[in-house]
Amino acid sequence: MGEIIVDISDVVRENHSRAGHDYQIIKQPKTYEQQVELIKEKGFIVNNDTECISFLKQANYYRLSAYFLPFRKKNGTYFVDISFNRIQRIYKFDSKLRGVLFNCIERIELHLRTQLAYYCGHVYGSLGYMDKSM
Repeated sequence: MGEIIVDISDVVRENHSRAGHDYQIIKQPKTYEQQVELIKEKGFIVNNDTECISFLKQANYYRLSAYFLPFRKKNGTYFVDISFNRIQRIYKFDSKLRGVLFNCIERIELHLRTQLAYYCGHVYGSLGYMDKSM
């Protein structure tokens, strides 16, 4: 039995348009090689495609694309001769900073929870949380 492939995208767009809905064109997924080419087309210098692909496999292109924004001009083009290694270094710095901050936040949260549990336990008793009158 043969497979029938139907492209209904135009029908869907027309129905959404008639119903007054805005629609967004969904981009097709890109291979890692195509993602490297996109990075190069933006004007970034990629010294080693294999290393770039390895980094993209770990970091995700669309997450990484936010790190391109500081290098974008008002007209939508990018500054030339910016190394992809620079983007990687900024990404890695941001990751380390986030790790340090989360560690600090976790310690603060644990301290506050401990203090709250201590206070409630001593003021309301071990089962005070079950008393509906409070």
